[in-house]
Amino acid sequence: MSGFAFQEAPGKVAFRMPPNRTKVVASTAPATKAEALSEAVNDSAIPSSFDARQKWPSLIGPVLNQGQCGSCYLFASSEVLMDRMMIALSKPVFGSVSLSQQFAVNCFSDQGQDPGCNGGVIQDAMQWMSSNPIPQGAPAYTAVQSKCPGAAQVPKWFGNGPYSVISSSSSSASDQKADMQREIMVNGPVAAAIIVYNDFQTWWTSSASSGIYKPANTNQSNIDGGHAIKIIGWGEQDGSPYWLIQNSWGPTGGIGNSGVYMLYDSTGPEGSGIYTGVVAMHIDSSSAQSQESANAGKIPYPDPLVDEFLYGKTLYWILGVVVLFVLFAIWWSWKK
Repeated sequence: MSGFAFQEAPGKVAFRMPPNRTKVVASTAPATKAEALSEAVNDSAIPSSFDARQKWPSLIGPVLNQGQCGSCYLFASSEVLMDRMMIALSKPVFGSVSLSQQFAVNCFSDQGQDPGCNGGVIQDAMQWMSSNPIPQGAPAYTAVQSKCPGAAQVPKWFGNGPYSVISSSSSSASDQKADMQREIMVNGPVAAAIIVYNDFQTWWTSSASSGIYKPANTNQSNIDGGHAIKIIGWGEQDGSPYWLIQNSWGPTGGIGNSGVYMLYDSTGPEGSGIYTGVVAMHIDSSSAQSQESANAGKIPYPDPLVDEFLYGKTLYWILGVVVLFVLFAIWWSWKK
C-alpha cells in the first residue's frame, strides 16, 4: 500500500494516505515499543476476543458523528487521545463533553495546508494534537470548516506524539496482528486507515451491518475512497476473525445500530487494508496528571449560546459597542 494515495470520496468518506507516510514513529515514543510489548505480553496471553469497553468501562468515549465532512482523520485521532487520556488518569475526565473536533477542523494545519473537511493524515493530526492543545466542549461541531477561533479558559488536552503500532520487524500476518492486539489490550484503542469499497455505505445502513463486513469486490475500480476509524477490539464469529471498529458516523449502523461494527480481519484487500496504517497516540502519565491539574476548575462550554459568545461574533459586537460608548463619553465630556 505504500505509495497508494486515496482519492477523496463524496460526503464523509475522506482520508488521505500519501506515499511513504503510512507509518510514523515520533521521538516521544520509542521505536521499540512494539518489541517491548511483545516481551511483556507473549502470544499465549492474548485472548481470542477483546473489547476495550469491557476492560475500561466508562473510559472509552461514545460513538460520535462527523456529519457530511471529511474529518474522519481528526475524529479518529482525537478519540484515541481522549480514550488514552482517561485510561492514563483512570477516570472519565471527558464525561459527556468530548474534545472539540470543530476546533481541530478549523485550526489543523498540515505542511501549510488547512485540510479541514477535505481529508487528512492520521499521524499528522496526532502530531499536531501533541503541540496544539484541543479545547474541551467548544466550539460546538458544525461539520463546516470556519475561521480558527481564539483561546478560551476551558479545559485543554494534548497527546505526546504518534507512533506506529506494527513493528518494522513484524513481517508475518500473525506477528502484525499480535502487535495490534497487544497495543490495544495494554494501552487502549488505536486509529487506522481503511479502504472504503463501494458496497460499504449500503451495507452500513442495512440489517447486514450487525454481521462482519467483508467487501464483495476488491477491484481498485470499486474503491470509493479512504476512511479513518478507531479499533477497540477483536474477536471471531462463525469461524471468521474480525476487528471491532468504532465508526464516526453516529449510531446509524453496525451492531444493533450502535455505530460499532465488525470488520473482516485479513492482511489482504478483504480486510480493507487495515494493516497499512495503524497509529497510536502516546500519553505520558506525568503529562496527563499535569494537564488534569492545569484544567482543574475550568468548565467546558457545550452550550451553543455560551459557545457563540466565546467563539462567535457576539463578544466582538459587545466589545465594539463598549469601545464606542467610551469614545462617545470622552468626546461628550471634552465638548462640554
